[in-house]
Amino acid sequence: MRARARAVAGRVVDFVAASERRRAAVVVGVPLLVWLAVELGANLGLVPLALAAVLAAFLYTRETPRRTLAAGTYGAGLSLAGVGLFEIARSVAGGTTASPTELVAGASPWLLSGVALIALGVWFYGAGR
Repeated sequence: MRARARAVAGRVVDFVAASERRRAAVVVGVPLLVWLAVELGANLGLVPLALAAVLAAFLYTRETPRRTLAAGTYGAGLSLAGVGLFEIARSVAGGTTASPTELVAGASPWLLSGVALIALGVWFYGAGR
């Protein structure tokens, strides 16, 4: 199973490494998808746009296609987990009467998807070694 997953990761890296346009598509596409997910899933004003801009700048500075793909995955995960934590903090600061368990349960889709993407990004970065 590991060899097959590494082979798939290698094919994805090879596909992106074939041209600079494909790498640029990752640099633009991943932040766009994160922006779209956060914009549709949370009411945060201009925060998703700033988050996508920072993620795009972060991806642009990666040297290799593998690092760009890994950074896109764990960067998206950090962004989604950050949105979940922001939702919890905003509820607490607003004086909510909900219990901490209810707050975490409400933010769990953001937190769980963020943690899963972070783990995938870390694995993806190490898959080429």
